[in-house]
Amino acid sequence: MAQVPLSLQGAIDTALANNLNINNQKLRSEYHQVLTRSGKVVAPTNVVAEYGQINSIYPDARIGLNQTLSFPQVHRSQKALLIKEWESSVLNIGVNEALLKKQVTQLYGQLLYLEAKKKILERTDTLFSAFLAKANLRFNKGESNLLEQKTAENQRGR
Repeated sequence: MAQVPLSLQGAIDTALANNLNINNQKLRSEYHQVLTRSGKVVAPTNVVAEYGQINSIYPDARIGLNQTLSFPQVHRSQKALLIKEWESSVLNIGVNEALLKKQVTQLYGQLLYLEAKKKILERTDTLFSAFLAKANLRFNKGESNLLEQKTAENQRGR
């Protein structure tokens, strides 16, 4: 399959879509959003039953109900805490996306720099190869001396 040139925006979009860390943080954000609904959960009622000889020789029976109730301020505070945790997770996603965009942009710039450098080096190699061929031809025809030929070989990098 032929490779398609990738633009900077395409690279950023691909990185954002395939980054497992950001996908994990998005799932955590959804979890915190759903968790905000649990700020007003009332504790369950506990039923306790005992039967036996506890205080005397006669069988005793005891039944008890236990319910924990909180003040309304506790529920408001829990709800506010859960909302702030959700907002924090959403902001954390934005920060990590910005960091990823910065890293991809830097790498993309380095890639462009290296590709341009490669083209320059290939062009320079072509020029020095042509210079070496002409220096060899001039030396073989007696037009130049050994110094020019060796200079061409050194510049070519043999």
